[in-house]
Amino acid sequence: LGRSEPGCDHVRIDNAGAAARAARHFIDLGLKRLAVAGSESATPSIVERERVFVETAERLGASVAVARGRDSDYAGGQQAAASLLGNGSPPQAVFCVNDLMALGLLDAARNRFGLRVPRDLSVIGFDDIPEASWDAYRLSTFRQDPEEMAAEVIRQLERRLENPHAPDSVVQLDAAFIQRESALAERQHA
Repeated sequence: LGRSEPGCDHVRIDNAGAAARAARHFIDLGLKRLAVAGSESATPSIVERERVFVETAERLGASVAVARGRDSDYAGGQQAAASLLGNGSPPQAVFCVNDLMALGLLDAARNRFGLRVPRDLSVIGFDDIPEASWDAYRLSTFRQDPEEMAAEVIRQLERRLENPHAPDSVVQLDAAFIQRESALAERQHA
């Protein structure tokens, strides 16, 4: 689940599609100074999200800054925020490789740097954890549906049990974009 080891079946989320969509969403809002908040933990999913976001955004004419927290958690989001927002030319929008980092980045943006979201800074996360919908965050994010993922894992296990010598399979599930207030089209541009 979510890995890329040889010699086994895989069920994973379309990290690349979601990261590319995040970049296009920001570009469609008219934003060209973008950033990605990644993590030094460098899991395959995090690396793929970061890489595809940067490639897509740059191909569409945006500049992209990259900052990484030590871990992919709330504190890592705060560390990325300090790097990205603590200079004279902060980004207009940030794609965070997961929601925990996005929450840390949002709190730092508002409380430490006085930025208004989405007016001064648009933010998109990844995972759609329950806190993403809280009034304090209203985070736009990509949803990994755990029930859909579990059902697909069971289907793959049943398929493997029925035919142990079948070729390896890769099932890629979509990550639905959940639009909330942190990345709205009504954003005011500076």
